[in-house]
Amino acid sequence: SSVSRSSVALIRSFFRHGLNRFLSPRFLASFGSEIATLPSSLKVVRKYGFSLFLRYLEAHFFLGNHYKFPKSPCDFCGGRNYRTVFFHGHQKKVKCEDCGLECVERKPSESLDVELETYDSDEVLSEMDEIWSSEGFISDRAHFIHRVFEEAGLSVPGEGCEIFEFGSAQGQVLEFFSERGAQVRGIETSSNLTAYCRRKKGLEVDRNTVRGLNPEASAYDIVVAFHVLEHLDRPSELFAKANEMLREGGFLLIEVPSADLEHSPLAHQLNLKHGYVNEAHLNYFQPPIIEGYLKKYGFDLLNSYDYFVDFVRSSGFLARKVSR
Repeated sequence: SSVSRSSVALIRSFFRHGLNRFLSPRFLASFGSEIATLPSSLKVVRKYGFSLFLRYLEAHFFLGNHYKFPKSPCDFCGGRNYRTVFFHGHQKKVKCEDCGLECVERKPSESLDVELETYDSDEVLSEMDEIWSSEGFISDRAHFIHRVFEEAGLSVPGEGCEIFEFGSAQGQVLEFFSERGAQVRGIETSSNLTAYCRRKKGLEVDRNTVRGLNPEASAYDIVVAFHVLEHLDRPSELFAKANEMLREGGFLLIEVPSADLEHSPLAHQLNLKHGYVNEAHLNYFQPPIIEGYLKKYGFDLLNSYDYFVDFVRSSGFLARKVSR
């Protein structure tokens, strides 16, 4: 049975790696914490099967150093009252019982992309290039930018505007605004993507992270971040820095996966792009949580939109910086 196979794999990993690890205080503390919180995981273990839990234990404690990542309070509300909603690979997905934000229980510093230099991998870049460079992707993004501003009664930004992007990828969004006459700048964690934006697109994109950025105060009219927040260990840092960077009345435009995965069909939970199995995603947002972040960090929500990829929802939000 799958449980038997998973049990054998776990025992083998224990004898191969675990004996030495049991001498580590950090390992003992992490493993003890896992046992102590087991009651909050039992419902998920019963729902998805014991073998899934055993595979998680093996991957988390014996096949890597993921147990060394810290358990942090909820990024949105600061709470520590979590319950388990899913296991995948080395990750336990948990939900804050106080505010509803879902996240990975133990997160690497900044993001898994930074930890593993994901977007400096030629294989990953080749896969993403097929998406980012497709006409459909570019036209869809332009469509939603037009829509979210125009439905809010605003002109699409262009000449005279200064725009900053977190996570510029291949520069499609910055290029869109640049072609409309805006002055644009961005950051990207990948040296390959940074070089691509600079050499092939002529865009001012620097290699940096959200945490590493020392922003110039009140320097921009618009800050944008498309599918960045879900990758960060502390999304609040992006909201705080965006507020600092924007002039009074400036706009923040963000887009994130936004499905209610806990109550979604298993096929949606297993979606490789926006489901629980995308290990690069450290947070799982729903619209009320994003709206709460915006309010908390000094923004008024102006407009939003939804779209679906493989029946899994993503949402965009346009907000204005306001005086408090």
